[in-house]
Amino acid sequence: MVYRRENSCKFYCHSDATGEVYWPKHEDINRILKVECTPILDGTECPTIFAISSPVSPGTGCPKVLKIDIRGELIEGNTIRGYAEVAWCGGTPGKGVASWLRRKWNSSPVVIVGAENEEYQLTLDDIDSCLVFMYTPVTEEGAKGEPQYAITDYVKPAPPSINDVHIIGDAVEGNTIKGVGKYFGGREGPSKFEWLREDMNSGLVFHLNSYAIMH
Repeated sequence: MVYRRENSCKFYCHSDATGEVYWPKHEDINRILKVECTPILDGTECPTIFAISSPVSPGTGCPKVLKIDIRGELIEGNTIRGYAEVAWCGGTPGKGVASWLRRKWNSSPVVIVGAENEEYQLTLDDIDSCLVFMYTPVTEEGAKGEPQYAITDYVKPAPPSINDVHIIGDAVEGNTIKGVGKYFGGREGPSKFEWLREDMNSGLVFHLNSYAIMH
């Protein structure tokens, strides 16, 4: 647990600082920090020990990425998001520079043109590839930190599906009509089309034929 001392001799608790590592924040400048540790042995708490820092100095103004990761299900069509935790080191938090790259097996990453936000929607081209999220922190004063990146596992295709099925052409005797639809889910294989005819008098449906379309 980390505590910060204000102008008085009293220390105030940092409720969110409970790990081994703590990065001093802007409000900690010129304050003294105190860290406490309570050892636990076989379920029994031992006496608490502590250490006190010297007064916190202002940062360099150059931001640092503390942690970076990518969240979301790696399936075609889904949206994934890159997250970066930044220590601004005295600078004013600004908008960082984000980019996405695609890396196929045994090849170098390639920049995805136009993918410059924290969010990215997976496409057909991403299947069987890894996605790389690159992030460079930038303060409002213009100071840039070192770029950091995170990489995903391989993207999988979505289950095959089709929508917007309709018929093209005039339904007139002697004409040729065509069935079309929008396919989604990996690279399309030999999709199967079936034609049926409904008797307007009886309401019965008759199977005409079926055929596969190769892609």
